[in-house]
Amino acid sequence: MCRSAAGGETPLESAGVLDFVFSSVWNRPGLSRRHRRLIALTCCGAADTVGPIEANVYAALKSGDLNVDELLEFVLHFAVYCGWPKASFMLPLTKLANQNDLNQPAAVRHPPVQIPGAAR
Repeated sequence: MCRSAAGGETPLESAGVLDFVFSSVWNRPGLSRRHRRLIALTCCGAADTVGPIEANVYAALKSGDLNVDELLEFVLHFAVYCGWPKASFMLPLTKLANQNDLNQPAAVRHPPVQIPGAAR
């Protein structure tokens, strides 16, 4: 079980894990941010982690790491190797994220996209 630490932080935040991942790992040389995004999308999709899938799909589109056509091609390729049930969550999420949120300023916090019938 995961409990919030003092001050409302999660254990990952208080242990510095999120800072390590997003400041140290993502900024290392050797892979572009685009390549790291594709790896993250693959891992999150394979693990069926809804929140991180939503965050990475949105971030990929918002940052320009991937455009909609590239992300849709990723979903197809992912489906071949990991199966359609896993990939099927990313397809409508990609379309909704593109339609709904990309005109908002980067500083605006976006709630998770709700997919009808998707298990949480």
